[in-house]
Formats: sequence, structure tokens, C-alpha cells
Amino acid sequence: MLAFISKAPEAAKIYVDELLECPFETIRRIAIYAIDQHYQKLDELIKQVLVEPYFTSNFRHELWHLLHNHYPQFSELEKVVVRKTIIGLVETSENNLQSEGASAYERAIWLKAINEYGDDESELYQECINIIGGEPEHPDFSSYMTVGWVDHKSPIPEDDLLSMEVDILVKRLESYKDLGNFREPGLEGLTKALRAGSESWASSVLYALT
Repeated sequence: MLAFISKAPEAAKIYVDELLECPFETIRRIAIYAIDQHYQKLDELIKQVLVEPYFTSNFRHELWHLLHNHYPQFSELEKVVVRKTIIGLVETSENNLQSEGASAYERAIWLKAINEYGDDESELYQECINIIGGEPEHPDFSSYMTVGWVDHKSPIPEDDLLSMEVDILVKRLESYKDLGNFREPGLEGLTKALRAGSESWASSVLYALT
């Protein structure tokens, strides 16, 4: 898909826009990744991903890096939207009560992506780390524990993924549920494997899913 964006940016913009409307998180994550990799050609789509539903752990890897790589290029209005969205993130306790510490930690993870790009961003980040007593872990924390970095595996082996008929693969993707178990194959590995596929193969899969 990245090569397609380079060759036909206007057509690719329409295509990636459609991917963002796909009900499958895996596909939308690939779309956000594409915007990050080709921001100059796809920057008009940024408003669609600067919304609260994407500021979650499921989209953290792709969106965090998009913010970190391109926040300085955002318009002032877009920067305000990002800051307000992050400030509005709330984590609750088991009793369904707002947790100040957990909320500050979640906000700090996202603010870490942009805290070096302005006084407002730096001040908000500092307020959060003052509450939690230190800086948050690496933004890809779901990939890291004290035992070290985890090599995410796809629940569908990559060789099987690439050799599977598109219609069969689409059915597998539609029915796939990520259990979110640490160190077990999951959505992170599946997304990584899909991104690694050949251009024509990936395009066929994405077209069938949208």
C-alpha cells in the first residue's frame, strides 16, 4: 500500500479514507500507519484520527508514533484538539470511580509523544508525571515488561497468511477476537504480519474487507 500511495497519492487518499471507515481495528490501524508513513500526501485525513476512540491502547502504537512524528506539522486547531482529547481521557477504578493516578498515567503516555513540541504540551506532561511520581513507561508498554521486549506473533502464521485464499483470510479476520493475553499471539502481531505482506496481496485483502 505504501508504494501505491507514492505512485498515486490522490487515489490513495480516497482508499485510505475508506480504510478508516472499516469496522475492523486491524485495518484502521494499517490506515493510521499509512498516514504516519506518508503524512505529506495524506495529511488531509488527520482530522479523522484525532478523535477519542483512537486514543486507546488498541491504537496506541500507530497513533502515538503518528503524533510524535508529525505533531509540529499540525495546524493550531488540530493541536488544540489533540491536547483537549488527551486531557479528557479518564480511567476508572473497579468501583467505576475516576482514578486520578491511572488517568494521569494514561494522559502522560500520550503527552510523552508531544511534550517536546511546546510549552503547553510540556506543562501538561509535567502535571501528569507529578501526579504519578515519574515518567510513564515506553509508549509501547504493551510490548514491554521487566523481562524484556516481546516479539509479537500473529495468531495466523505469516506463511499461512500469505498463502491463504483472500476470501478465506477475510472470513478469518472477520471472526478473529483478540483475547489480549500477554506473550500470546494477538492483534499486534496480526497487524504487523498484514503490513509485511506484498503490495498486491495486501491490496486484495484490504479491498475485500472494505
